Amino acid sequence: DMVRALAVSEDGKRIVVGFDDGGTKVFTFDGYSRADGMHPFAKSSKSKSNDDDLLSQDFMSSGLDSFAGPNLGAPIRDLQFVRDYWVAVASESGMVLVDMTSSSTLLGRQMEHLVEEHHSGSGIRGVAIFEDLAATLAMDGRLCLWDTRKQELVERESIACVPRKDPGEVLGADPYDRSCRPFIYKMSDTKTVVATPGKILPTLRVFSGGKLEELELDNMKAQDGHLEAVIGIYFLKCAEEESYILTSGRDSRLMIWKWNDKNKITPMETFILKKPATDVILKGSQAQAACSDGSYAIIDLAPHVPGSVFSKDADPASKASVESGKKASSVNNAAEKEDDDDDSDVDFASSLPSNAKQRVRFVDDEAAEDDDDDEGYSAKKPPKPVKNNDDDDDDSVENRRSLRDKLDDLDDAMADLDEEIGNYKP
Repeated sequence: DMVRALAVSEDGKRIVVGFDDGGTKVFTFDGYSRADGMHPFAKSSKSKSNDDDLLSQDFMSSGLDSFAGPNLGAPIRDLQFVRDYWVAVASESGMVLVDMTSSSTLLGRQMEHLVEEHHSGSGIRGVAIFEDLAATLAMDGRLCLWDTRKQELVERESIACVPRKDPGEVLGADPYDRSCRPFIYKMSDTKTVVATPGKILPTLRVFSGGKLEELELDNMKAQDGHLEAVIGIYFLKCAEEESYILTSGRDSRLMIWKWNDKNKITPMETFILKKPATDVILKGSQAQAACSDGSYAIIDLAPHVPGSVFSKDADPASKASVESGKKASSVNNAAEKEDDDDDSDVDFASSLPSNAKQRVRFVDDEAAEDDDDDEGYSAKKPPKPVKNNDDDDDDSVENRRSLRDKLDDLDDAMADLDEEIGNYKP
């Protein structure tokens, strides 16, 4: 069956894979050490002649030590390690916490009925974890916050925060539905930020003192944001005095924002990809974006934010984006060292003229040069500038924004109506 999710434990000794049929498989590497070099899971081949080696699913017949994990009976949507080898398994049927240490520890499934109750039986799109705090975003668009150690509900939002409902795999969920999930970032010792996508502007909340409060950002206007719904929200730096955020959207844009302690958020830079980024890993000053068509883009963010954001002393945002980078690194770092053709020093972004408040950059995705029908990055043939007709572009952008504003208002109205219908008592 198709792989839908993968999670790597902090020590690299457990890798959990989730499948389209609701099943999971746990690969064990009890003898593994980071000093060993390339992770055994990534050693599909030592040949450099085939760039697709690490993209295959040959690990299913690789002979690696493994055991079958829980089967939730519906497509897996997300996997997140909570602590030790406890894993949050989210699927279109719900969510459960399971100890993946060995096959004998799988029986103690926790929080399954609790999540089902407070999410009204809805499937779970995604999970975000920070220490004992977990955020779950349901397919109906509702957000819940949990204490995983106490196994109790902390907060349940009264209305859906994501207007577009996820139809599920059977009814044609697209790559953006599958990528719509919550994000958690540590702001300080007493404050945690919970962010959700799904609207044209990022939705931010602060969890402090046991309460979750959505922020009313002072100067946010629809024309400042994406032209279509936000997919992902990644903090480059998360601090009370000043934060920097990277967002990806259905409009194929990546945007950098500056957010200060007065709840003022300002767009700083916009990058345009060939296809929307459904996931982003932050690695140093690089944003490594996986796009909806299977392509891959690398953007150097360093020229567009203060140098202190990427300094060693800077407090990285937290587990949501930074840890995803660690997970990928734990499997692939050694492979990069062995690869003589590493492109980590290549900037795939090129400047373009702009008539907007913030500069707009076009990003050629790295993988496009492998596609004969695509004009991708080439050392011999630089990307062509996009023709910029100021009058036509202004009218087109304004019309799209106006239409998107109306659609966003309609989505909000439909969400309110759904809530009223759900609360109606004859």
